Amino acid sequence: MIPGRLYFSDTKTIYELFMHYHSDNEIYLNKDFTSQVEDKRILQWKGSADKQREKEELLQTLVENSFDLLGLLDENGNYLYVAESTQNGLQGTKESLLGYHPEDLIGKPSFAFFHPDDLPPLTEQFSLLFNGVKKIHVPPYRFRDASGRWRWMEAIVTNQLDNPEIHAIVVSCRDVSRQKEMEARLNELVALKAQMEGEEKERSRIARDLHDSVANLIAAAKMQLSALADSVQEVKARQEFLQSLDLLDNAAMQVRNTSHNLKQEPLLEKGLDGALQRYCQSFCNSKISVEFVSIGTSRRFPEAFELSIYRICQELIGNAIKHAKATHVLVQLSFHEDHLGLAIEDNGRGFNLQQETKGTGLKSVQKRVKALNGKMEIQTRLDKGTCIYIGFDL
Repeated sequence: MIPGRLYFSDTKTIYELFMHYHSDNEIYLNKDFTSQVEDKRILQWKGSADKQREKEELLQTLVENSFDLLGLLDENGNYLYVAESTQNGLQGTKESLLGYHPEDLIGKPSFAFFHPDDLPPLTEQFSLLFNGVKKIHVPPYRFRDASGRWRWMEAIVTNQLDNPEIHAIVVSCRDVSRQKEMEARLNELVALKAQMEGEEKERSRIARDLHDSVANLIAAAKMQLSALADSVQEVKARQEFLQSLDLLDNAAMQVRNTSHNLKQEPLLEKGLDGALQRYCQSFCNSKISVEFVSIGTSRRFPEAFELSIYRICQELIGNAIKHAKATHVLVQLSFHEDHLGLAIEDNGRGFNLQQETKGTGLKSVQKRVKALNGKMEIQTRLDKGTCIYIGFDL
């Protein structure tokens, strides 16, 4: 390289492109320069070789740190020039952004790298450049990187075909994949929150109906049977009558427990620790044992977080008893300074992990855990029970 000269591609100088996009900023550069045409276009600065090299390095650094991808297209959308920042990592890292070298793109049609679903709106946007619009802001679209993955990009595109100094369509892009991922995650959280709110409203409605309607009907049925026994004395001695009363008592108790578990009140009153302990005790009988163990100092968390953990635990205990036919379930809640752990272990029949994860029940739990930035691990074997551990960093 000749001292004092900055070499660029056959299309145009990076300096011209940079100054075109940064004309509103205060950049103190000596713009007294002349152009000289040789085998390539050369920008020659006046001044000492040291000053010239400083300017070269400054321009190159500014461009590489100003754009994720800077390119020139011809009127047909083919790449004429691509800035080196395409292959350099961002913020000083060595990781490649798109994985391409400029020669991988130059001469190729730009639209060949766009996602097929994004082509119609992109084509419509680009057509504006040939219908009187000089500059357009292209909303996020997908661009295929060298590994075949789709990266979300957004761009500012300017028609400089009439500019004799540039004679190209100038494209300045930046990678917005991380922003799109965060946006998708936020939308997922909003949707999950709305779903949870809807579920809680429905649970509250069902709880009220059970308490106000079903419980009252059971009580009325028991009163009618008692009245019948008073009028027909021999009925009292019949085994069927006594069994009927026991069934009604059991039904009333089940309705009360179900109504209670559907409500948020136990959670609000006792916190996660107390609510889970009470919920586990409601299952215990001669055939099923649900044991609850709390480790560490119990503390309160935001209501939405506690409610999510409570519903997750309800779902997993229900799965263990109803589907895995478990007779013993151990629920362990661990409080740590910066971590909350929930472990649920059962002696049920286990399941095929690959097949079961396709079911809606476990997928719903996994979705909730993911939305809460938690991690979930499952260990299970057929006829050997299941252990599920869920952890949350606080």
